[in-house]
Amino acid sequence: MTNQTISLTIPDIDSMSDDQLADFLHMRDGRWSRQTKDLLAKFGTSKLNLNRAWAGLWQSWTCPCCRRSKPQLARVNSAGVLLCQIEVHHDHLGDWAERKFSEVNPRTDDKQTNIQIDWCKHSTLELVVRFDATPICLDCNLVEGRAKAYLGKAVFPDFSFSPSEIAQFIVAEDNQVHNFDRGKVEEIWNSLNDDVDDRIDFTIRMAKRFANGKNRRQFDGRPAPEFWIDSAALFWRMLGKDSSVLSGSRVAEKLVARSTARDAVGRSATPKTRPPGKPPTDAEFDVINLQNADQKHWARFSEEWKCDCCGRSKRSICRRANSGKWTARIHVIRDWKLDEMTPDYSEEKVIGNFYIDDHMPAFICQDCRNVVSEMQRRDDALNEYSVTLGDIQGAISTIAANEMHEVDFDYLIDRAYENQGLQEAIASYQDLEGSARYYLERTHFIMKRHRCSFEDARGHLIHDHAKLLDKTIADATDHIDWYLARARKFESLREVELGRGPIV
Repeated sequence: MTNQTISLTIPDIDSMSDDQLADFLHMRDGRWSRQTKDLLAKFGTSKLNLNRAWAGLWQSWTCPCCRRSKPQLARVNSAGVLLCQIEVHHDHLGDWAERKFSEVNPRTDDKQTNIQIDWCKHSTLELVVRFDATPICLDCNLVEGRAKAYLGKAVFPDFSFSPSEIAQFIVAEDNQVHNFDRGKVEEIWNSLNDDVDDRIDFTIRMAKRFANGKNRRQFDGRPAPEFWIDSAALFWRMLGKDSSVLSGSRVAEKLVARSTARDAVGRSATPKTRPPGKPPTDAEFDVINLQNADQKHWARFSEEWKCDCCGRSKRSICRRANSGKWTARIHVIRDWKLDEMTPDYSEEKVIGNFYIDDHMPAFICQDCRNVVSEMQRRDDALNEYSVTLGDIQGAISTIAANEMHEVDFDYLIDRAYENQGLQEAIASYQDLEGSARYYLERTHFIMKRHRCSFEDARGHLIHDHAKLLDKTIADATDHIDWYLARARKFESLREVELGRGPIV
């Protein structure tokens, strides 16, 4: 029998021109595609927000809800940025069901029990979810959220309209945000109410059944047999025998980085300044320092401190309230660090073109913090995780010492709705934080229980992890060490956020 070798030539994505990339990825899309460049020229802008889903779908793709093509979907926002965004719409009822099942049946340290939990949970979700995850355009995804907000408390919080249902109530125009038929929204929800209640009841019943020892599945520890004899299967088996050339190339990550664009973060124009208000006298500033003595962060900073959002100093953020009393506060928020690349051991999901790689505490004045609060007051469907620090900065149109900011809230609310996927990415990052803290807490528990050193407890944890998930010691060591390193960083940042640790 003649041995055959399959040879792969991995393209050098970094060195390819836009035209070469367009030819190489024929019919695919990105900031390099001729179709995208034609759209930028058509709308007269050089700024682009193009996400992974748009880049990953072919140029002739049409939205299954509104039936618009990509050239009909693209639109310019209030900051002059061309939006080329497709979202993966999924049934949030499944998210709720997964949380509910896990709440009733938490994972344990026993591998077999966890396997049984996963089987039953996944089987339950198959019967609870009403539709598969489906790519739809940004505007159909936005209008679905607005339709649910219109229904208010009448609708189950984790309910989602399916793509076929969205298609029934939208009022669509080319290159415009959708409107929707309120009467049709109510009619569709009323027809689904009983079915959703039944799925909720089914989830709770199945979770309780499993918790009571029912619906178990036999498992002998061996993987399912694989039957293949066709040419395609043989080809991929041969190709997979040496995948190091692919894994080392990071070709997919490079393509994503070359294809996506995120120019909608903040505005390019510098905020205007206007005449300042009346600053506090030295005596008044002493009173402000005294009344802020119990604040978590005020006393930590000298007078040279600058707001991480608007750049004003301690004295310049002081202003008189309507009551005539001086007010000045320093708040801490998280400045999310967005990255295109996924770390080797990350469990985070990339949502749209959002991936949270890290965060840093940002210390901002009360007027910058009020921008978010006022946004929420104007649109209660939004929250603090709907916008980034860059979005807040971009919305502030005028800055003055000792005065409240002038803010373009229409721009900020537009940005919040354009940030589809940001909240999910933050939630995924917070899940990672919880997992990392669990490993650190588990290490400390082992230290206390066995009265051993941190290194010995780490060794116990590595051994247990390798045994539980059937990993090699080397893989388990890499996994545990990555999480412990992240946990230590989370701990130090949390101390800063709580006002106890040194400012980094």
